[in-house]
Amino acid sequence: MAKKPEPTLFDNSEPPSEPTAGPQGVVVREVQCRKLLNRCGIDDYSFNCYVGCGHGCGYCYARFMQRFHPHDEEWGRFVDVRINAVQALAR
Repeated sequence: MAKKPEPTLFDNSEPPSEPTAGPQGVVVREVQCRKLLNRCGIDDYSFNCYVGCGHGCGYCYARFMQRFHPHDEEWGRFVDVRINAVQALAR
């Protein structure tokens, strides 16, 4: 008997959508990621289902991350949602 698939955080039945403007003009995109866990110097690994920020706080320690994920929008004006986060974590 075939096992029923487990529910996920994301509905993967639709292809990634075009970028949309969210609250306060924040651009939200759905993207695919190759991996979800990353080695880092703070702890052993970092885990993030999103890239970017919708706040743009001036004191944010993560602002420098934009150099690794370049966007036309300034920091605080974009969020990329990693829609395959569950599958990437399972690998």
